[in-house]
Amino acid sequence: GEAASRSTVSAGAFSNGIDLSTDNVITFEVTDNVTGAIRNESLTLGSTSGSVSFSDYVDLVATAANAAFLADGFTFSGAGTGSSLTLTMVPAGDYTVAISGTSVTQGLGAAVSASGTPSNMDGFVFESMNDVATEMNAEFAAAGLGLVAAYSRGGDTFTFSVTDGRADSSNTLAFSGADLATVGFTGNLSAVGGGTEPTETVRYVSQIDISTRDQALLAMTVVDAALETLAANRGALGAVANRLEATISNLMNISENTSESMSRVMDADFAAESTRLARAQILQEASVAMLAQANASAQSVLKLLQ
Repeated sequence: GEAASRSTVSAGAFSNGIDLSTDNVITFEVTDNVTGAIRNESLTLGSTSGSVSFSDYVDLVATAANAAFLADGFTFSGAGTGSSLTLTMVPAGDYTVAISGTSVTQGLGAAVSASGTPSNMDGFVFESMNDVATEMNAEFAAAGLGLVAAYSRGGDTFTFSVTDGRADSSNTLAFSGADLATVGFTGNLSAVGGGTEPTETVRYVSQIDISTRDQALLAMTVVDAALETLAANRGALGAVANRLEATISNLMNISENTSESMSRVMDADFAAESTRLARAQILQEASVAMLAQANASAQSVLKLLQ
């Protein structure tokens, strides 16, 4: 089912006496805009001769439509005032209603097509029952309720699931008759209780209680779990400590090797360096002596020439 709909169509040129003797058969077409399914019915109005007023004509159209579409879950009501026709279809939702025929042309001036737009849902437009469930869930979430609504198309039912705590006789879910008609319910709503009383879960040693046998057994379980957790944590810490010790030892070896290398590079062999220095000094003195001797030889030659 869908939400109720109301559409107003302004009438064309007509007289206060609509003559139905020419043709009192109209075609009433309801189209599902989602699936594209079309439901056609040829409707015979209640009067076959003479003329009827505009308001009576509208009543005849609604009566004939109800007789034809009641099994499909549609109900129609109409009202004609002045030069306008108001046709209400329940449920409407995403459906289109088209009316055609000689009497319609005579009464309204042209074929009439009315598309449903909800007018009594506080601005909400529901194209399907899933949209209704979505809107419900949004309202539940805004109100902070642990409640989820789901729609089953096969069973045409709503299921409300409590996600916070449990549902019992103290919880009430109520819809008024007007609310049900608005969203297209034709049957009764029933509430099915379920769930179990939530129990507090003891997770920490500080929460244990040994006042009863069951609580004492639970306390032993909690303590055992705590000891296992402690042992596991100690093992993990021991493994980390071992890795740190190995890293420290490796760093110390690297430091010693670096220091030894620097000593080998920077420390010199004193004896070898002393020998090399003495050799250099001897070579220097010998060179000086040879140069002095050569200079003396040149002076001797000059003396002979004089």
